[in-house]
Amino acid sequence: MFRSLADNLVDGDTNNFEDIFVVPTSGVPVPSPEPTPEPVPEEPVPDFLTGSGGNDRLEGGDNRDYISGGEGDDVLKGRQGGDFLLGNAGNDRLSGNEDDDTLGGGAGDDILRGGDGTDLFWFGENLGDFTSLPFNVLGVDRIRFP
Repeated sequence: MFRSLADNLVDGDTNNFEDIFVVPTSGVPVPSPEPTPEPVPEEPVPDFLTGSGGNDRLEGGDNRDYISGGEGDDVLKGRQGGDFLLGNAGNDRLSGNEDDDTLGGGAGDDILRGGDGTDLFWFGENLGDFTSLPFNVLGVDRIRFP
């Protein structure tokens, strides 16, 4: 019979592997599970919108937008995210709104509004007779000619 700092007695007669000993411990070490990796945020998928040959009204979402109006007198709005708006032919109104946007009116008399952020106003060779650029004081806007 053996006793090993325990309150219970365990009978045994040969002190071999068949005998059971009760030994107090501070606990069995259990390995901690592998740390769970933090999920990586996915980049939002940009919106790609293309108008027809008529007068289109296209508005993007809250992320980066690529919007092309096609021919006709189009109204294009980018909303949030760094947007790329291209009016093409016709008398277009483009509004980038928030963030850093790139706006190109194309041929025709266009109104380009960048909104908040640092915006780039891009003009091709077919610049219309009248183009209005209401600049924003909250960003550094730029103009690019071919």
